[in-house]
Amino acid sequence: MNELREIYSIPKQVTYRQYQAVEELPMGKQIQVDFGETIVKTKEEKSRKLWFIGFVLAHSRYKYVEWRDRPFTTRDVIQCH
Repeated sequence: MNELREIYSIPKQVTYRQYQAVEELPMGKQIQVDFGETIVKTKEEKSRKLWFIGFVLAHSRYKYVEWRDRPFTTRDVIQCH
């Protein structure tokens, strides 16, 4: 991107995120979902990549995680949810 900005004289726009507290919602109204991946060692000391999806219920902060040995598909996400 820097090279394209220089070639075409495109200025970089600086934006700042504003953070604020979110109103506490009643039970059952909000869940946060995040995806991630990590590398773990097997019993044979080989590296293996694992993918996960994590859910956090906003009201109770109850957490739930599902792991896969491959990237998640849409079907997997729906099934986990």
